[in-house]
Amino acid sequence: MRRNYPEIIFGRQQSAHVKGVAVVLLILHHLFLFPSSNPWFTSIIGNNWGGIEFFLSSVGKLCISLFFFVSGYGLYLSSRHDNFLWKSTRRRLRGIYSIYVITALVSVAILFWWSGVLPVHSWAQGVATLLGIDISVNSSWWFFIIYVELLLLTPLVIHFVRHFSWKWVLACSFIVYCFSPDSGLAWFAQWFSNMGLAPIFYKHFFINLFWMNQVYFFVGFCLAASGTFETIMQRSIKVFAQPWQRHTFGILLIALVLVFRYFFL
Repeated sequence: MRRNYPEIIFGRQQSAHVKGVAVVLLILHHLFLFPSSNPWFTSIIGNNWGGIEFFLSSVGKLCISLFFFVSGYGLYLSSRHDNFLWKSTRRRLRGIYSIYVITALVSVAILFWWSGVLPVHSWAQGVATLLGIDISVNSSWWFFIIYVELLLLTPLVIHFVRHFSWKWVLACSFIVYCFSPDSGLAWFAQWFSNMGLAPIFYKHFFINLFWMNQVYFFVGFCLAASGTFETIMQRSIKVFAQPWQRHTFGILLIALVLVFRYFFL
């Protein structure tokens, strides 16, 4: 029996807007964060950060985290009406891989045209490149295979949440996050190293980066499963009845994120 759900405030259209913001942050991050030894750009709005563009590009590091969060949130909402989770997952994988394979082939063609040397040296590397496991051709797509891993895990996690509490998923996600060397809890990584497990858990890039980035996806997933985020949105509309009040509050939150990014990250 299909269950009826109330109309949500933060839905597909709003998620698309947030993903658009993430794309802009991604572009800023790659344009201005890594200055060339032969500068092609001079900031016209200088400040204590060396230029407002460079500061915003450093904030752009949040783009992947933002994308994973919105993806986890949206995938759970989509799953509420979905009784064919694996079929939906295969459809999503076909969609993203069709884009990725074209991008990888174009990158190989450009590098071959530029240097005259084929950047893929074996069939095994070619297959790994097309799957997203080898990113030597286009390292900017490092997050792709992590998203694939999360997509493959999603049907299993949804089945789990339908029978048990989402709180277990969130707890497991934070435990896995602690395993990351970048989590700030270095003794976890040291423990793995002492047990001789570091080559397995940290040497392969798509496993190493998974420990860190999966938490953003599952935080969004669990906020959707619990209804917490939607409740906050509904209450904020009641508190800030006028659009200008909500817009002002949103701008203040963005400013808070910028300040936090500058002073603490």
